[in-house]
Amino acid sequence: MKRGGTAVLWCLALAVLVAAHGALGLLRDSFARVAGDEGTFLAMTESLVRDGDLRFAAADRARVEADERPGAGTLILQRVGGKLAYSKPVVYPLLAAPFEAVAGERGLVALNLLALLAAAAAAGWSLSRGPAAPSAAAWALLTAVGVGVIPSYVAYRMSDLLQTALVLTGVALCCVGLRRGGEDDGTVRTGTMGEAARSAAGGLVLGLAAVARYPNLLALAGAVCCLAVARRWRAAAAAACAGLVAMVSLSALGAGLTGAANPYKAERASFDRASGYPEEAEGPVAEEGFRRRIATQHLQALPVPQPRVSAWAAAYYFVGRHTGLLVYFPAALVFAVSALRRPDRFSWVLLATVAAGIVFFVVWMPRNYFGGSTFVGNRYFLTLFPLLLFAPRRLPGSRALIAVWIVGAVVWGSALLSVERARELDRSSQSHAYAGIFPLLPYESTARTLDGWRDRYWEGTFWRFTDPWATAGEEAFELVSGRPAAETLLATRGPVVALRLAVRSDAPEVVLEVSQHGSRSRLRADTSGPEGRGVVELSLAPVWRAHPFWWAPGVPYDVRALRWRLAEGSAARVRFLGTVPVGAGS
Repeated sequence: MKRGGTAVLWCLALAVLVAAHGALGLLRDSFARVAGDEGTFLAMTESLVRDGDLRFAAADRARVEADERPGAGTLILQRVGGKLAYSKPVVYPLLAAPFEAVAGERGLVALNLLALLAAAAAAGWSLSRGPAAPSAAAWALLTAVGVGVIPSYVAYRMSDLLQTALVLTGVALCCVGLRRGGEDDGTVRTGTMGEAARSAAGGLVLGLAAVARYPNLLALAGAVCCLAVARRWRAAAAAACAGLVAMVSLSALGAGLTGAANPYKAERASFDRASGYPEEAEGPVAEEGFRRRIATQHLQALPVPQPRVSAWAAAYYFVGRHTGLLVYFPAALVFAVSALRRPDRFSWVLLATVAAGIVFFVVWMPRNYFGGSTFVGNRYFLTLFPLLLFAPRRLPGSRALIAVWIVGAVVWGSALLSVERARELDRSSQSHAYAGIFPLLPYESTARTLDGWRDRYWEGTFWRFTDPWATAGEEAFELVSGRPAAETLLATRGPVVALRLAVRSDAPEVVLEVSQHGSRSRLRADTSGPEGRGVVELSLAPVWRAHPFWWAPGVPYDVRALRWRLAEGSAARVRFLGTVPVGAGS
């Protein structure tokens, strides 16, 4: 392709990326609410700028209480040595503080964007120093980083994208030229002072990422192992030592600012407006929070075997509605397959590192990464993904990259349609997952209460409303004509063949249309009586999975997905009366 045509193609691709992710952000109005850990990171950064410390004091409480946005008041605090402090790693607020001082919260978005661009530049330079042509490396990098969930994290004012950028930069610096001289011609290079200095810089960056989230230590280990198998002993030692120095230094600084070197092991709890904020470490609010809302993490050296849960977690890792690599990281599988086609020793090291990270979450923490309430995609895979960019001996070809763009177009289109359709009912971080390809994927979440308190326990049966199309009340749910079909997850114990439902409406008759596993039922309810109430029974399809939920560990429940639509009538209120067990009469 001629130079002018290449420039046009680059501009078109970048315009598509900016338009797609920009439209999602504008439709959601991301600054109008705060999601998950954003509240803690925002408060930490502001405290560092305004007070010069990360202790939680009266001024911090006043600032948090003054922010009336949804989710803004959710904080994780720790109690160490009779004092209160914020309880998140200090790397992000330290780097974000100058940006916040200049531009407020939007400064954190600027930090995320600059970090991503700098990391992409480092990765592009590193890949172009290998066997691939610079243009091929640039297109592979643009596809990998741009087509998927990574750019969406620019608008999230927390550390996830910064961690990804740090890992991408660190691995890029450590892996420069490893294949160019050693693997192709059989020669061995012991390394130079320049390589050692560059690897030390990479190790330092990876050490920062490890302090930001400790499983990122795998990325440092993978980079050091790549240098070791290439027999760059001097560079490997420099990377390992620099990473260790960064971890020790930042941990010590964190201990000085918050009281704990490892915030996840401190006595910590979650606080919000409903619980109130502690004024002192030994006060009643603090005692209640640290007793009932414990957030301290405990991890055993050997995992407790949970084969059923881990098997489901592994499957969901790849195809789940809120974490699936296929929809959120379409390039990941392409790069992994490319690495496995003709792997070299570096391929095996990096693939093994990624596999170790996945195993950590699906075996040690199989219920921890699902999310589904406060962030987009599998944020715990974000920092593993950069390793896959350097795993292939030869970068993916043009056909594979085109396939990534096609998948990305389908996912973006689905997300935009969903956010636009749901914008009057739901502006949460999960508003992208209600239309297009997303409803075809399985749903799971560890969130105990989704937006609007949408989990219900009725008559010993667990109901989870996974979209905003049904209004979940205390004892029933409401359907309105013209809305898309509302999805619920239904979890039951014991053999069940049907549900008994009471339907109330102002119309003399309503028709419910219920879809489950490819089958569709039409339930006609006579609501012409004086109470406007009719009783119907819904026969259930066979169970498609049995899975222990977070609220019943070790006890598998039968799980079904049902979609409810009002086929006739303007509005109806549906109340669950109970299940019909196998062998019971109708």
